[in-house]
Amino acid sequence: MKTEKTARENSLWSRISYGFADIYGGGAFVVISTFFTVFLTKALGMPPALAGTIPLIGKIWDAVTDPVMGNIADRTRSRFGPKRFYILIGSIISAITFVLMWIPVYAGVTGQYIFYVLMYMLFSTGFTIVMVPYNGLLPDMVEDYTTRARFSGTRMIFSSFGAILAGLVPTLLIKDNTAAGQYLTVALIFGVIFLVSIVLTFAGTWERQKPVVKIGFRDSFTQSFTVYKSRSFRMLMGIFIFGQGAADFVTGLAVYYVDDVLNAYGMQLTGGHRELEPITEDEAKIFELVPTEPAASTDELIFRAEESGLDELTVPYLINVLNALQLKGYVMEDAAGSYLRTTAAASSSTSHTFLSASDFL
Repeated sequence: MKTEKTARENSLWSRISYGFADIYGGGAFVVISTFFTVFLTKALGMPPALAGTIPLIGKIWDAVTDPVMGNIADRTRSRFGPKRFYILIGSIISAITFVLMWIPVYAGVTGQYIFYVLMYMLFSTGFTIVMVPYNGLLPDMVEDYTTRARFSGTRMIFSSFGAILAGLVPTLLIKDNTAAGQYLTVALIFGVIFLVSIVLTFAGTWERQKPVVKIGFRDSFTQSFTVYKSRSFRMLMGIFIFGQGAADFVTGLAVYYVDDVLNAYGMQLTGGHRELEPITEDEAKIFELVPTEPAASTDELIFRAEESGLDELTVPYLINVLNALQLKGYVMEDAAGSYLRTTAAASSSTSHTFLSASDFL
């Protein structure tokens, strides 16, 4: 029996199986940190100030659910082991909620904001259901410190692979960062990858049965705060917060920097120049929405777009075109910031045929 246990713990497949789930742990929030606010602002036209608060609310919610999930797992009895049971349940929830985050919704700014806040919170809950038990699984699998280190090393390899995959695949597939459908395609691909990787970890791991914790919820939370008395823990927490914050800052701004500063996102070069194509009739109407006389808050532009007969689904897209025009100097804003104007609107209509909305984005 001991020989069988030792063989299982020393098996390469056991380490690989344990590591699979961290493709999800290492990759999910790389996709979200890098592309989610871009999806909201550029593809759906949500104001950046609102879009930026959605991950904030999700992180606050995550801080609440993590300790609750730990307490729930400690009080659960299952023939699979409580942690593996929640890993299995969470695999389905995580895959579904990840895809739901990227479904394009056009329900006005308020409705859109509420929807994506709820979807982010649901995904955070699914992430917690998987990752909190997963992070506590290894001590219930392996007792030997050296063997645990080998398992942890394998897990880090899969985590890094997940992060690389999460950065590479969306960059290759999202050619136009204003096309909401391309984000959904990426989400479906990763939904399948995350589901399969978590299920493989469930199938290839084991868990020692332990007595169910009988301490009350309130007492357990009181006990958990005693860890903050440790100076070493406080230092470790500070290092983690600043390190993770710096990483999130870079990933959150990367696409905006490449697109809006370098003007290089999805660029196609022809003889060293941007390829310009005639704009469509709908795209041309953006110039009609920006008068040369003082006018136009964003709400007024949306109203004018709807009044002009544009389909409501194209309105956020056109507003994004307007924002891109403004950022790249084609649309100017006065010192007071009270209205927008464009030289293109004042010029002859024939000049429009030499400009493409895709060139500005």
